[in-house]
Amino acid sequence: RRGAGGAKLMTLQSFHRRVIGEGAPVWARPVRTVLAGVSRIYGAVVRARNARFDAGIGVARVKAPVICIGNLTVGGTGKTPIVVDVVRRLSADGLRPAVILRGYGAVGGGESDEQQLIRRVCRGVVCVADKDRVRGARTAIEHHATDVLVLDDGFQHRRLGRDLDLVLIDATCPLGFERLIPRGLLREPVEGLRRAHALIVTRTDEVGPEVLTALRERLTELCRDMPVVQTRHCAVGLSHLDGAPAADDVRGRRVFAFAGIGNPESFRTTLTHLGAEIAGIRWLRDHARYSPGVVRALLRAASAAGADLLTTTEKDAVKLGAYADEFENRLRVVRIEIEYVGDGAAVLEGLIRRTLRSRCAAGEGNPIVESAQ
Repeated sequence: RRGAGGAKLMTLQSFHRRVIGEGAPVWARPVRTVLAGVSRIYGAVVRARNARFDAGIGVARVKAPVICIGNLTVGGTGKTPIVVDVVRRLSADGLRPAVILRGYGAVGGGESDEQQLIRRVCRGVVCVADKDRVRGARTAIEHHATDVLVLDDGFQHRRLGRDLDLVLIDATCPLGFERLIPRGLLREPVEGLRRAHALIVTRTDEVGPEVLTALRERLTELCRDMPVVQTRHCAVGLSHLDGAPAADDVRGRRVFAFAGIGNPESFRTTLTHLGAEIAGIRWLRDHARYSPGVVRALLRAASAAGADLLTTTEKDAVKLGAYADEFENRLRVVRIEIEYVGDGAAVLEGLIRRTLRSRCAAGEGNPIVESAQ
């Protein structure tokens, strides 16, 4: 554990980032050497796989347009709020979108945290979880009369053909130290960005202007003339576990923060921007499952830290409904939405509409899709 405004659990994820990141301790050097060797083997496999898909081998097309929202790195890039935003835009155009996801973290045939969250904030939208994304896409089309598919975290899942690839880049750790996993955070070489149709840089408000300038220059070097949209993750309010809006706020209050997400430090930054005094924090592994023992430990830690409230993310909240009585109205959920910088929303809207028109022009659309022209 490390002290950081209270007890902080060093997860395997945070340990890994400490080893591979800038300013790593001396003892990490031999570990980094071993990881680099593994990365070379992994890289050879990824390049061979990509070459096969680049040649069109093994790619399956389905009868509806596919909009893929993915990233190049492991860890959280703020993808779920973008998925929600795109789904809402499609629905507002009179379409019937379905979200296709892997369902990572689901247990015993239940729903994953991402699936539960999307269902909660996008009422009535079909979500199909299937490790075989092609099968999931066909299920959505054949059994749910879907017009357009939103493929969640599918940039590397190339077996399902797509019409629009939107790749997210987290400004706080943009290109995964430009090294493949496990030596870095890249799922594939940075050149893979060139397959995208547009790049969406998230959390731009959490870094300085010099970082954004350097990132823009690097992206231009990698993907000249590709649209780059900048976004911010904005806290739009607090809610209770049942989703009902909370009338209070966290400004000036001592809070105990906990989360099991890919980039928990971003959550800490959000709380700081909201004016909270962070009495303690506890980070769990990404997609962590909550048990009575874990909840009791969180409550004990919050009490020991002298916290007025506990705070968590929407993705964690959907897994905590059974523990509402234990939290006794002391838990607040921070609601996040995407805000586009400049003309970013118009750029994204234009890309989506051109994609739908292209499928219709090819004779693969339907009247509802065509109405979005």
